[in-house]
Amino acid sequence: MIEFDGLQVISWIKKTSADDHFLLNDCEYSDDKDVWSVVGITSNELLISKDGDTKQFKRPLSFFEQGTFFFSHESATKLRELLQASLTDVDKQIARANELIRSHGISASELGGSSSVMFIAEIIENYETKSTLPDNSQWEKLHEIFANRTTTTMRSAIPLITKWLLESENKNNGLFDLYRRVLLAVIFRRTGQFDKALQVSDVVDLPRARHLGGFSSVSVLCTTRAATMMDLAEIRNNQRHEYLKAARLALNKANAVSGGDADEIRDAYMRLKKLDAQSV
Repeated sequence: MIEFDGLQVISWIKKTSADDHFLLNDCEYSDDKDVWSVVGITSNELLISKDGDTKQFKRPLSFFEQGTFFFSHESATKLRELLQASLTDVDKQIARANELIRSHGISASELGGSSSVMFIAEIIENYETKSTLPDNSQWEKLHEIFANRTTTTMRSAIPLITKWLLESENKNNGLFDLYRRVLLAVIFRRTGQFDKALQVSDVVDLPRARHLGGFSSVSVLCTTRAATMMDLAEIRNNQRHEYLKAARLALNKANAVSGGDADEIRDAYMRLKKLDAQSV
């Protein structure tokens, strides 16, 4: 089976005549929850069923934009020709961007639209062709894109983010780039890789002369570190006291450098208070 991005297939369906839609009759569609067989198509809906189930469902075309279609080799070859013939210049740019990020293990269909795909592809291409690293504003947008995606998408981004982080630190004489470490610590935490999140964030305990980044970066990284400690306190009960104690120290440092008016820090203190109370 050969896969095609859902948004790409749906875009083709909307632009072409029904004469070629027979190619969909033997394909499958998969999202992050289920796998479906496509058994029919109308002007604005696909008819689908689950394997071994005679019950059929109608879903609007938009339902299929965020997943992946799978075609037999023969159908895929014909579909690829038709897709190529139907593409506008913008479509071709998006298709190239999809292929580029897919080559790095990142699914385009899970990134929330073509603008995010194009943005990430441009960053990757600039890095691969010009050795240009994402600047601070681009890093902020990377955080917005990746920090709240599915676990699979966040994990797929880790190799690139790690590479860019380490290269940034190497170019800055080995100073630890706290601003960029925040994203990696957040992703490790949200994908359940708690020990790695602590490893990435432990640089906050080093002297400020070893840091690249302002007090806000110190505060956010300390808060993320504290949240990770509290996560571990909940799942490693035999070390609960030690993790909660370490979480308080990290939060105290975050509070001190932030000026004490950050909502995230107040929320973290409230969580810590509840966990302390449960330990009594």
